[in-house]
Amino acid sequence: MKITYYRALFDFMVAAYILCSMVIGGITITPAIILLIFFLVVILSEAGKIGLDLGHLTVIKARLPAAFTVGFVVLALPMTALVLILKISPLLALTISAILVLLSSHFFAIKTASSQKNWLLDIIILLVAASAILFFSKVPISSQVILGKTGTLPVWNDYFIHGATIASLGSPLSLGGNIEFAGNGYQFYHYASFIFSAIFHIFPDISGLALSTSMLLPMGLLFAVLGGYVLAVELSGRIGGVLALTALLCIPAYAAFIQSGWFDFYWLLFTAPGSGYAIGVACVACASAGIYLDTKDIKNLFLVMLLLFSLILIRAHMFILLTPALVTMIIVENWLNKLRHPYLMLLSMILFATLALKFFPNLHEIWMSFSKPYKYLNFAQNQMLFHEHKIELFKIPFLTIFTQLNLILISVLGGYFILYPILALLHARYNGTSAVDILPLLLIVCFLCLMLFSPVARNGDASEYKHRHFVLLYAIIAIYTMSYACNLLEKYVGTKLQQCFGCALAIVILAISMSLNYLKNPSSPDTKSMPWAGGLHNQPITPGLIGAASYMATHSRRGDIFSMDASLASGVLSNPIIEVISLSGVPAYISRPELYLKGSECARKITIDRLHRLEKLSKIDNWPEAKKYLQTYGIRWFLVPAGQKIAWDITSKYAVFSNEGISVYDSGYLDGYRHEPQC
Repeated sequence: MKITYYRALFDFMVAAYILCSMVIGGITITPAIILLIFFLVVILSEAGKIGLDLGHLTVIKARLPAAFTVGFVVLALPMTALVLILKISPLLALTISAILVLLSSHFFAIKTASSQKNWLLDIIILLVAASAILFFSKVPISSQVILGKTGTLPVWNDYFIHGATIASLGSPLSLGGNIEFAGNGYQFYHYASFIFSAIFHIFPDISGLALSTSMLLPMGLLFAVLGGYVLAVELSGRIGGVLALTALLCIPAYAAFIQSGWFDFYWLLFTAPGSGYAIGVACVACASAGIYLDTKDIKNLFLVMLLLFSLILIRAHMFILLTPALVTMIIVENWLNKLRHPYLMLLSMILFATLALKFFPNLHEIWMSFSKPYKYLNFAQNQMLFHEHKIELFKIPFLTIFTQLNLILISVLGGYFILYPILALLHARYNGTSAVDILPLLLIVCFLCLMLFSPVARNGDASEYKHRHFVLLYAIIAIYTMSYACNLLEKYVGTKLQQCFGCALAIVILAISMSLNYLKNPSSPDTKSMPWAGGLHNQPITPGLIGAASYMATHSRRGDIFSMDASLASGVLSNPIIEVISLSGVPAYISRPELYLKGSECARKITIDRLHRLEKLSKIDNWPEAKKYLQTYGIRWFLVPAGQKIAWDITSKYAVFSNEGISVYDSGYLDGYRHEPQC
């Protein structure tokens, strides 16, 4: 493994960024943590180098950030597979994957002639971008510190769920499966974005919640920046990359015309931290696809497909948006010249589908029940304000849908709804077009089609496949818009003036944005257009829960599980049991039962049985019998929050720990988890 000076500098920058985010997040840094971070970063870079070399992408312009982003895919996928299938720790999975990477580097080394010109400039640009991320994201990253001081979590409640997911993968107390449903296997989920954060759960003083805010989130933001920069540099050079990053980090263009918290780019980027990882990988996939269209090297295409399909395990929503658009772009490049009237054919297909849905009632009914587009479009419209007033439309079928779709596009793209088509037309007029130029249009078409035709999720959420991917659409449209602007500027004023003007503009915008957003919380939802969001953000934790979780984490051994009353288990987005898991890493007997009641027959049966047992437990009137009952079903810990009384210990006499009214009961260590039928 050969590490150049510039690559060592880049790796050091990334490692320093991760360390800074951990310090801001209140994590005590030890030599072991420092060594592990540097080891992870070096292996990531080497894995990415191997991926680029094997994919024949040595010509990619921003090689260092591209290699690091590709390295995430090359390393995270085998690690995730090892953890999920063999149920080993993420640290062991990293060790095994690192050995494979080093062996591959030795035996399959490829001599590359990639130029190191401008690598130092890339490092400086990304250093500034990484510093800006830490500046703007200080409040979300320091969430656990703020929680400890105020008892309030200053981010979306989902971070307790993210923390629980990290704990399920990496907690030494985890049973190697669904930590919310002890003894049962992992569900299908995009775990790859959580796998690196889970490595650090091996340190007992670091909770899943702390890792979700101080590592999962900032690393996702960094990958989004790295990937976006790679795509912008391919489209318009490094000044285009600078302007694209400035636009993404500093300019809330989405809010230009319509106020909509539901389509707030920053809100969802921070609420769903896996989005940043997916945006980065998707942007590198787009840049790689553009190179494939120029070279027609089949190995380029293999790497594009790897990046594309990896999105299923990173953030599946992005996969369903990007795949049809990217595949269509590649097909268009190969077949466009063979079709006489491609746009006429596309319009004919849209018209045919529209008439079929209009005049065939059965087909229309199937569509309505399968996708429920009206329900989602009406909901999305209700989250919009125009000059602080709700937008009302006449209820005319098709015309209403058409208007709603345009309103959603305006809400998602904001200023780019106007800027992008103008600059795209000017760019086409003066610089010509290629297949890569139709990608944004294809993404818009796919986005609209997903809102109309994607199915309702298994959990009953009609927005699951229609909404979560809008951040990718916004990011790519912003990158293309800034790239076109940069190219046009170069054509009119020349390269040197373009570089000077671009850098000066970026510095001014960054300075203004930093002065306006000092200590603001970018993860805060817009509660004016989304009043319901206030109940899921900046919410107080159950009193005493932090101390109780800490006590359990300190005194637990692998195989221990805990429970609370069945009435506290419900709540898909938030409940006290999720909070305890995220803070302690101890598996729960049952949490969020409504999810499993909608699952397989096996999961439904076990869920019903466990809820019934907890109901029966609440009726026991003495501690010795309750203790024996808990032991029978493998439950060591039982928590009772303030204000709730239990029949078998009204005075909390038998509690082993009490804090701010919460009581913790210990039925005794059990020799291994008492397995029930698993799903």
